[in-house]
Amino acid sequence: MSNLDSLKQILQEQKTAVESKGGTVVVKNLNVSPSEITEGINSIPLNSGTDVSDATATAADVLEGKTFYAGDDGIKTGTLKATYTDEDVVNLFMVTGSNSHTTDKMMYVHFPDDMTVIKNYLFYLNRNPITVYIHQNISEIREYAFYNADSAVFPDFVDSKVTRVSTHAFNSTSIDCLDHLPETIKIIGSSAFANTGIHNTGIKINAGVGVGESSFSCVDKRATLNFLDISEYTGATLPSALVQNINFKCDFKPPKTVTTIGTMFNYNGSFENIYIPQTIKTLNTYCFDLNEETNPAESFLKSIIFEAAYPPASIKTQPFPVTKTDYKIFVPDGSEDNYKTNSVLKQYANLIYPMSQRDN
Repeated sequence: MSNLDSLKQILQEQKTAVESKGGTVVVKNLNVSPSEITEGINSIPLNSGTDVSDATATAADVLEGKTFYAGDDGIKTGTLKATYTDEDVVNLFMVTGSNSHTTDKMMYVHFPDDMTVIKNYLFYLNRNPITVYIHQNISEIREYAFYNADSAVFPDFVDSKVTRVSTHAFNSTSIDCLDHLPETIKIIGSSAFANTGIHNTGIKINAGVGVGESSFSCVDKRATLNFLDISEYTGATLPSALVQNINFKCDFKPPKTVTTIGTMFNYNGSFENIYIPQTIKTLNTYCFDLNEETNPAESFLKSIIFEAAYPPASIKTQPFPVTKTDYKIFVPDGSEDNYKTNSVLKQYANLIYPMSQRDN
């Protein structure tokens, strides 16, 4: 059989398939043109497939954006064909629907049950609001997986047992509602959730979890969350810029394992009361500073409480706000001079008071 005869046979089979779904292909001659096949596909009534939520949707449904399929050969079909680039993802289906958090068209992503890794750059620059179900077999979300996706992303971790969220995985993604992080997470990479403007009840970092710098920082906006729970955190250092630009409606109390507060840890954010226990040895530059002149916003900061008779051995430049002066620094009675004469803390001398003058 010649190549031409093979092509004719394929086109004839396509014609038969189109007509079986109620479409019409007008064959002017044996050399059926691609445009005639396309016209035939477009003539198929929408929703006439078995199920628009999977690959049994008709070609017309696919062209209408009713479903999205990524085969193991890397072929992408439907109106979203230029959105996703990972050629290794197989059997990925997306279905249009609605979501209580948005009035825009929402895409629901269901990964294959045997998929264990969400690959690098999979949803990079995505422009469609999506809800992503992270099922229990997925153990890792790799670098830049959802990076810089402008539209809202709703990661559903309800059943997730993911252990690693890698560097920049959700960076600059408009996460709208992140209810919780899985208890199984052991590694949160640098800037994994940075610049997301997360709106959730708070952030909890469990025992044994390693967190990178700027994991939750919000450089472009000031976020307000209800809590930062690090009571079970077992690391010695709270990383630089971990929760930069976030206001927390709670107190900051580092666990006994922490000896170092990283540079700009909560820069341009605030807690209501900040406790500095005796175990803290290093306060790095701008770790709790607030620059009201460049980024004016509400600050919850009321007090900073040092529990040791002497300041930490290493205090770097401007650890606390200097433009905001309506808070107080409390130290153990009789140790006021130890703090007021410290080379760095002396700039806060007028804010330092004995612990006995604290109201609560």
